[in-house]
Amino acid sequence: MLIALNTGMRRGEILKLCWRAVDLEQGTILVEDPKNRRPRTIRMNTTLRSEVARHALLLGPRRRKPDRQVVAGRHGKTYTPWSLRSELEKALETCDEIPAHKKPKITTHVLR
Repeated sequence: MLIALNTGMRRGEILKLCWRAVDLEQGTILVEDPKNRRPRTIRMNTTLRSEVARHALLLGPRRRKPDRQVVAGRHGKTYTPWSLRSELEKALETCDEIPAHKKPKITTHVLR
């Protein structure tokens, strides 16, 4: 969700994002296969850059191969659009600021 909130990337772009497209030194993400078919480069803000760097360190070099997805579950299992939505719904459930009966239906698209 952090990538969506900080970049405006589409759900499919996030799910396809591989480590080869992430440049931590330059602080950029290359969206190689966007919906409009024109690759683009997105600059990461400091929050996202530090979290992606932390994630990379936690994974270690063996699990951070260029062709592997950045956003993956335990043991490298890839997410589906539905599992990503489920994760978003779980995050919303933990928010105590909004009463249960007023919690909106939310999708990843609203994060764009």
